[in-house]
Amino acid sequence: MRRKRMFRRTVWSLLCLGLLLMALPGRFAYSQSAPRDQAEAWNWIQKTWLKTAKKKDVSDLKMENGVISGETKNGGTFRIVLALTNSVTRVRQRVTATYSSYTVQWYEFPNVSSSIGAIQWHSFNRYRSDDAQTVQAALTYLAHAAQEEQAAKDAADLESFQPKAEAWRQLAAKPAMPEEAQRHQVLAEYAFKNKDVPKAITEYDAALKIFPCWPDGQSNLANLAAEVGTRPGYNMAIYHMKLYLALVPNAPDAKAAQDSIFIWEDKRTTATP
Repeated sequence: MRRKRMFRRTVWSLLCLGLLLMALPGRFAYSQSAPRDQAEAWNWIQKTWLKTAKKKDVSDLKMENGVISGETKNGGTFRIVLALTNSVTRVRQRVTATYSSYTVQWYEFPNVSSSIGAIQWHSFNRYRSDDAQTVQAALTYLAHAAQEEQAAKDAADLESFQPKAEAWRQLAAKPAMPEEAQRHQVLAEYAFKNKDVPKAITEYDAALKIFPCWPDGQSNLANLAAEVGTRPGYNMAIYHMKLYLALVPNAPDAKAAQDSIFIWEDKRTTATP
């Protein structure tokens, strides 16, 4: 008889636990610390932002070409460039008697300190206390994946650049820099002189898109990007320093440039996200 009572209590306890889990689906929906793949990460974001919002705090959410974008209820818009996002920070939630307010911030390279993005939304489900953490994990996963894809693209671009660099090296008279590239060069050097590193990076990058066969520009951009650091920064630094070596493999500082690449590759492995 005693064993029967213990058995009934065990069954009753398991039944109650099952009902509790069914009643609180939000709390346990994303118990994993990280998504399994990009599809699941995007699903987490969609469910959290679009299906739990009390008011349409976030709408028209989409992910295209490595960019997550959407609209906020006050008519504003936001863009998260995943390949440039160096960290995603969960901000402490504010809870009231009627709803919970959640915020997630992210930072983009190279404007790490000046371009902080933040999205806040309200949840009517009091039990979804892990919403901000869910978005944080999903955005971090997607950012990391986007950066891996960018690194693969950079490797392919570098390979295709090698014949162009060799042809450029064979020229007795090197072509002059186009005027538009010169304009960006002047702005880059002025920004660097005034210690505006993000502006300098932006202008060097613009000049090199027009005139990639500019060794000094490739080297300068690489060193500036490494100065900012983070995974996106080191990715950019490695890529442009390799372009520099493709253009001037026998430069006096070629060994130092290659040593820098080794160091940046090592730092990239431990950088966020």
